[in-house]
Parts: sequence; C-alpha cells; structure tokens
Amino acid sequence: MKRAYKVLRSLKQAGWTEGQTVHLTEEEAKEAVESKILEVVPVDANTLMIKAVIEEWESQRAPQKASEVGLIVAKVFETMSVSGAYGPLRVQVVEDEADKTKGLGEFLQCVGITGDKDAIPSIKEAAGRTLETVYKAHLDPTFKERYQKSQQAAGLTLKAALAEAAGITGGYTVPTQYAMELLEFRPEDNVLVGFTDDYPMTGRELKMPVLDQTTALGVVGQSNYFGGVVAYWTAEAATRTETEPKFREATLVANELSGYALASRNVLYDNKVALEMRLTKLFGGAVAWYRDYAYLVGDGVGKPRGILGAGATLHVNRATANVISYADICSMYGLLMPQSIPTAFWVMQQSVLANFLQMADTNGQLVVQPYYATYVQGRVGGPATVRPIMSMLGLPIKTTEKVSTLGSTGDLLLIDPKQYFTASRQELEIAASEHYKFINNQITYRFIYRGDGEPWMNSYFTLQDNTTKISPFVCLDVHS
Repeated sequence: MKRAYKVLRSLKQAGWTEGQTVHLTEEEAKEAVESKILEVVPVDANTLMIKAVIEEWESQRAPQKASEVGLIVAKVFETMSVSGAYGPLRVQVVEDEADKTKGLGEFLQCVGITGDKDAIPSIKEAAGRTLETVYKAHLDPTFKERYQKSQQAAGLTLKAALAEAAGITGGYTVPTQYAMELLEFRPEDNVLVGFTDDYPMTGRELKMPVLDQTTALGVVGQSNYFGGVVAYWTAEAATRTETEPKFREATLVANELSGYALASRNVLYDNKVALEMRLTKLFGGAVAWYRDYAYLVGDGVGKPRGILGAGATLHVNRATANVISYADICSMYGLLMPQSIPTAFWVMQQSVLANFLQMADTNGQLVVQPYYATYVQGRVGGPATVRPIMSMLGLPIKTTEKVSTLGSTGDLLLIDPKQYFTASRQELEIAASEHYKFINNQITYRFIYRGDGEPWMNSYFTLQDNTTKISPFVCLDVHS
C-alpha cells in the first residue's frame, strides 16, 4: 500500500524536487528514507482508520463488487467525519466497466487526504478533484449537519477548543461583573419647594387672616397698601373721618400626595446597589417634584393652586408670536411689585433658553451675554467665548421642565417665592410593611406627604392712580 512522503532534498534521477509530496510503497521509499531524502508525512487518526479498513479488504484477496465496496466505505463514514477543503462528501458508488480499473485504496486515500486539515493544499485539491472526476463522489453540503445529529443521537460528545463565546466550551467559567453603582441623572433643582415660607399645620386646615390689600378703594390718591385705612388732612376742631381696615381669610387644606411600591424580599436581599436606600431617595425626590409642579401650575382641586392660574398673576401679551422679545421682558419687569425685586427670579423651560440667549436689546446688543470688548475693559472676545450669564435685568434665571414650551402661555414667569403661601401638615413619611403582601414574600413601601399652597394674595395690587396694576407674579401670555 502506498503512503505519502515529503521530499527533503531534490533527486533528479527520480524527478523529485524539494518540498514535493510523493506516494510510494514502504519498499520503494525505504532506501530514500534511510538516506534522508524522504520523510514520512504524518497521518491523522482518520487516515489510519482508512488504512486499517483497506488492509482488511486486501487481506480477503478476492475481487469485490461495487456494492460490497460501497458497504466498506459506508462503514468508514459511520465512524468518522470527512471534511476538507471541498466540504463534506457523499460517496455515490456506480458499477460500470471503469470499476475494474479503479482502486479502493486510491479512493480511500483521497478521502483521507481531503479530510486531513494539515494536508498540503495542492495535494488536498488534487485528491478532491480525483474523487469528483474519477469516482464521481459528489459534494453534499448537508452531510456535516446530518453527521453531527447522528453523533448526538448516539450519545457521542463533539469536542471543540475551549473558548468563552459559548458556555459549553468554557463560557460558564467566566463570571459576569456588575457595578455596585446605579447610573442615573441628577434631578433638576426645585423652583419653589424650599424657597417659600412654609407654615406648620396642626390640623386638617390652616386659616390665615390676611389684610385685604387687593380690593381697590377706587379713589385716585388713596393707597391700597393699608387695607382700606385712609388718612385725611383735618382742620383744627373739625370732625375726624372714620376709617377702618378690611380683612379676609386664606385657607389651606392638608391634601395628600402619596404612593406605594412593592419589592420582593429576594431582590432586597440580593441586589448590589443598596436598593432600599435608593427607593427612599427616589420617593423623596418624586414628592418634591410633584409639589413643585403643583405650586407652579396646579388647579387647586385636591392639590395646591399654582401661580399660573392664580387670580393674583398678571399676564402680558407677547409682542410677537412664538418669540420672547426684549420688549416682553421689560413689560413683565414693569408689572413686578417693587417689594419683590430682591427675591424674585425668572422661570422658563429649557426650550425657551435658545431664544433667550439670542435676545438683543433695541441697540442690537445681546441681553444675556454682554460683549466683553465693549463693556468690560481688559476682556477680549464676544459672547460665545464664555458661559452664559443666567440673569436678566439683575434677576436670576431658573430653567425647569415644569412650565410650558416656547410660544405657550406661561413659557416665561417672573415670580417672588416669598409671596407664595405653603403649609405642611405631614412632612414626607416613608414606611415599610411586611403584612400586606406577606403570602407573596413582598415588602410594601408607602410614602405620604400632606400639605397645600397658594398665593396669599387673591388678586393683583392696584396703585393709587387706580389704573396701574402690579403683582409678585407675572406671566407671559400668547400674542394677541
């Protein structure tokens, strides 16, 4: 039986060149191997198996029919996978006159070469071509899949190199890393919560006496600041004029703001981000946000009455639709109570900010960002070189998602938080109970806040000219 030998040194007499692979019997190659001209090409287990089958067949020393040869080949394919450069092979044995000149040894040798991953590419290509042209062995792309299924059905294990891409090849041994930190955005700052004068409540309602300064006297030259008290210039011995102040009452009700959450004991025990502490922080942040939202835009039904819809809020019609102009800013500032200037600030949504940054006065100078080359000596550059100055007419600017978008009523507010009246009956309480969902092994977390808020002024203030109106709350309205 012939086998493969690699030529180590060229031999002109035999027509061999260095690096060439030749197929000889052991007897033919014996002298060349001993002379270090040839060396045996290593074979894998599949090739050795084929060789064993061939030797078994040749030992019978009897001519085989094509059908019997096919059985031997089938036996080989049942015990090994043959896959090479030409892909999986399906052997189709055809009995004709040419079978008498074809050798089983050559056929199986070609099969072994095509299945040897270490075979020289040119030799593998020649073996594959011989199988296709001489033995009519057609490629079957489904053979590998069918072979693997048959191996699995027989309980045989398919071996593969260790890798972490799949669990069975080692991926199960590679741990997954989890960070101990929870990624989150920091909530926006409060607009009114924490900036108002908050009164404690000892009952469901808090009634506060208020000097009635918003009911206009209706007489030019008489001020409404004193709740109706008027002083008169009186001649000697003349009868004095009676005058008394008027009062009204402001009422706040302890409305409830609350919610609850369920968490299994398992997740509380097993989490790595201090979930219970995180829940407490989230509950507190949510209560503060919804209180703030109600203080700005609440309708007063079961919740605080917000500034936007309050009777004390003055509205300014904007000069141009969907734009905030410098004229609008000046008009709003002109309606702000002088007493509110030290504590007042502007409130706008983020979508309004782009308009604000580009706003210019009547001279074409930017309002929010001054030209340093013009106004500050020693500074070089224009407004785009520095961070914006978040101030307008000396009052701070606050941005929040809680007010309207550009062009809508309330997209810009000018407010004095000290003139907004808030009271708390029950500060934020967070409690946990294991009883409600005990059978489900869950903990119930409940959070509650009780309080209220509204502008303590029930209307705007009218000056002594009985025409001009001012307020601690001014809102920019739509264009009319």
